[in-house]
Amino acid sequence: MKDLANDIKTCQFKNVYLFYGEESYLKRFYKNKLRESVIPPGDSMNFASFDGNSFDVREVIGLCDTMPFFADHRLVVVENSDAFRNGNEELISYIENIPESTILLFVEDNVDKRGRMYKTVAKCGRAVDMARLKPADLEKWVMAGLKRNNRQISRPAFELFLSKVGDSLENVDKELEKLVDYTYGRESVTEADVEAVCTVRTESRVFDMIDAIVAGNFKQALDLYYDMLTLKEPPMRILFLIARQYSLLLKTRLLLDEHLPKAEIASRMGISDWLAGKYIRMAGGFSAEYLESCVHRCVTAEEDVKTGRLNDRLSVELVISGFSHKK
Repeated sequence: MKDLANDIKTCQFKNVYLFYGEESYLKRFYKNKLRESVIPPGDSMNFASFDGNSFDVREVIGLCDTMPFFADHRLVVVENSDAFRNGNEELISYIENIPESTILLFVEDNVDKRGRMYKTVAKCGRAVDMARLKPADLEKWVMAGLKRNNRQISRPAFELFLSKVGDSLENVDKELEKLVDYTYGRESVTEADVEAVCTVRTESRVFDMIDAIVAGNFKQALDLYYDMLTLKEPPMRILFLIARQYSLLLKTRLLLDEHLPKAEIASRMGISDWLAGKYIRMAGGFSAEYLESCVHRCVTAEEDVKTGRLNDRLSVELVISGFSHKK
């Protein structure tokens, strides 16, 4: 990503780029930055965009071959094409001979790094993985956003903020804006401010649910589940998040069994120290065998729904109930 930022800063562009990965905010951010750097403001003559896997390859190539109109470059953007999973021989051949005056940008969610499309772009241009930021980078992003708005935040308030909003930059950016507006006229952001305005993400509600399950509080766990259903969260997404949390707890338990310190566990799992502390606290009361059985129970529940043995809402309810009564 540093190389991409340098390309944009110096205006030394590659002729083909690929932005891929799960962090939609970063893909949109750098797409807009690239356009602002390549195309003068208000210039629509030298920009074209295609969306979806039904785009016309010949039309894309035709535009790429067209000389820019009173400008140094033409920018052509292709999004959500699936070309990096299914391949496209015509595009592969063309990318190797793209005109110097054209910049072709692909923006994708998923790519097959073994495929020729990916390898060709990586060879001829730049392929950039827009993955979720690592904990240290996410902290820098949050602190920089607050600093731009003359705000400061305490460590407890910062940790509370992340526990509520998660690590998606889309959500982080939105919640930061709310915090800045709410604290107008003040420099310090407190825990009370975070509690007052930041929306709890679904993943955080699932974490609270598992906390209740670990404590054996069946009623609270189910109440949290029903709250999420009221907020229109699909039961199968809730089940997926439950399974993911138990997988992380299992991984934590296995690392604890190796007698590793918290800092090493955090590093191995790619999470912050404070979040590692929460997983260590929750996993400490269970064996690896029990946590593995919890993950297996989630997989079985999903199979029950897919095969029609149970409906999705009841299946997840039974999972929560079973966890709450089994230590």
